[in-house]
Amino acid sequence: MSISLFTVGTIVCCVAKNYATLIAGRCIKGTGGGGIYSTALIVLCDIIPLRERPKFNGITQLIFALGTIIGPVTGGLICQHTSWRVLFYINFPFCAMGLIITPLFIRYKSLATTMQAKLLSIDWFGSATFTASITTLLVGLSWGGNGYAWSSAATLCPIVLGIAGLVASVMWERYGARQPFLRLSIFNNRSAVIVYFITILQSLTVRDVDLPSSNFGYSR
Repeated sequence: MSISLFTVGTIVCCVAKNYATLIAGRCIKGTGGGGIYSTALIVLCDIIPLRERPKFNGITQLIFALGTIIGPVTGGLICQHTSWRVLFYINFPFCAMGLIITPLFIRYKSLATTMQAKLLSIDWFGSATFTASITTLLVGLSWGGNGYAWSSAATLCPIVLGIAGLVASVMWERYGARQPFLRLSIFNNRSAVIVYFITILQSLTVRDVDLPSSNFGYSR
């Protein structure tokens, strides 16, 4: 499903005639991409012994780091000499390989249970609250100093609402959720907390490259 969402999002981006369609396609594509990355880590944990896991996880992170470094430069060259749509066309060979290879090599054995039990095992309220809150917070942080001043209500309101929502999410996960999607016990390990904090700092240094401010045609 993640690869399928990634493929559908790529198609929407390729045929986009305006920014609204492009953003919608990127949302679908991003959802699928996040699922691909998360599922890959889950599969890695399932098939690799704990002693060997850091090495293979390092290889995965190395590939991710190389993509983060090479991607913007390659994307800039492609946009400069061809069309920005090519950035999405190059995904199709990898989508095709994933759609073919994954069903052949990934064997998923689920526990014998009902669909109702599976749906009830998901913390829908906590997940929705956390997602909405973090999105609202990021919108405020993105607008601050760019579209709006840091002191404006358009910037402060999303930030305040996002922080309040995150606090509510944590409280729900701690006291309300039967099967929390975010187990607070992971913060009991000091090393883990340091890694999470460093990850936040690293994420704050990454900026997306804006698309060229031209029309949505195929010409430069």
